[in-house]
Amino acid sequence: MNTACKNLLSTLAAAALMFGPLYAQEESSSLLTVRVVKILPGKSGEFESLQKELSQATKEAGGSPRYVWQEARGETSTYHVVSMEANFAEFDEGAEPPMSEAAWARWVSRITDTIDTRNVVTYRMHPELEIPSDEGYEAQYLLLLHRVVAPGRHAEYEEWLGKELVPYLKKSGVKGWSVGRLALGGDTNQWTLARYVDSWSHFDETGPLAELSEEDRNAMLALPREVNRGSQNLVLRFRGDLSYSGN
Repeated sequence: MNTACKNLLSTLAAAALMFGPLYAQEESSSLLTVRVVKILPGKSGEFESLQKELSQATKEAGGSPRYVWQEARGETSTYHVVSMEANFAEFDEGAEPPMSEAAWARWVSRITDTIDTRNVVTYRMHPELEIPSDEGYEAQYLLLLHRVVAPGRHAEYEEWLGKELVPYLKKSGVKGWSVGRLALGGDTNQWTLARYVDSWSHFDETGPLAELSEEDRNAMLALPREVNRGSQNLVLRFRGDLSYSGN
């Protein structure tokens, strides 16, 4: 295995056996909804054009921010469209379309013709486990780490995140970090951790736990290794051209 691969695995293992914020999150938001959309072959251009159209309409209507990320490896025709809610009661109100009823119906019909599959999930965020990014900082990539925790071990895992991992990450200079647990739409044993990444060269570097001795690193990672029942690592690319940040 070459050095670059070893360093990438070190970065993933150090961060993973361990989510500025997940995709981007408002201070008042405790919930984050993600629409994971896989696009039909040959339809990505049309899908992106429609996302730009919707973000522009949302801006003109003064609507809530929406962020679009695209998977940079693996299913590169898959997009993650993110919105935030303060609480579940907001779902009772429903989203107000940012355009006329007729225009909205046309937009929905057109976007439906571009989509292969769609999955909508909602996370309950943990702001106490967040490392906010500096004001004005905008990462180009997101290292997204899905971890399935053994039933009955969530309190231990959350405590480990708060007392062991996050304090160390703060000292190591991580630029942005967020944590959420899946609440609706999938396996509620899943936690998602996200770390901001500036560029691909980040993956040539050693992981944030590399400075620890092997003994200390093994001790820190003992609990997550014990409770982990499944994992997936994704790299997402921020699509600012498709998003609306509220500005």
